Amino acid sequence: MKLDKWFVRISRAWERYLFTGTLVLLFLLITFQIIMFRDTARNIFSITERKEGEVYLPVKKEEYSNTGNQEAPGKGEGSLTEQKKIKLEVVSPQKEIDLKVIIDHEKEVAFKNNTASLFVNPGELIEVKGELDEDVPAVVKVVSSPGLKYPSEGKEVTVFGEYEIIGWVLPEEDGEN
Repeated sequence: MKLDKWFVRISRAWERYLFTGTLVLLFLLITFQIIMFRDTARNIFSITERKEGEVYLPVKKEEYSNTGNQEAPGKGEGSLTEQKKIKLEVVSPQKEIDLKVIIDHEKEVAFKNNTASLFVNPGELIEVKGELDEDVPAVVKVVSSPGLKYPSEGKEVTVFGEYEIIGWVLPEEDGEN
C-alpha cells in the first residue's frame, strides 16, 4: 500500500500547486485590469490604443520594401495616400435644397446648384446632411470618383435630413481598373 500513500502525497502537492497558481493568475488578472484604467498603461500594453485614430492604408509590401524607404507603409507618396476628387449631385428633387457633405465629422462642403466637388483622403468617412422642409427625401448620386474603388460612380444615397453615409473613401490599388 505504499503506492496509495505515494499517490495521495503527490495528489495533494499537485492540488496545492494548482490552487496557488490559480490564485496567482487571478491576482494578476485583477491587477492588470485595474492598471488598464490608466491611459499611460494602455498606451504601453495595447498596440490598438497607440494606433487609434490613424488611417489604415493597405499597401503592398513591394511598394516600400525595395525602395529603401524607412518610413512605415502608407506614410509616403503614392496613389494610396494622395487626395482624390469626388463630385456629388442632387438627383431629386430638382429644386435648390440645403444639403451639406460632411467629411469625418469635421469638414463641411455645401451643395451649390445641386452639385458638390470635394477632395478626400483615403479612409475618410463621407456623409450627407440637410434641412428638408417636405416629406420628400433628397437623392444624392456620386457623379465622378476617379481613382477610387469606393464610393463608386453611380452610387445613390437617399437623404431624409439626418446623417446619411455615402461611404468610406477607399482608393483603387495599382493595377486595378
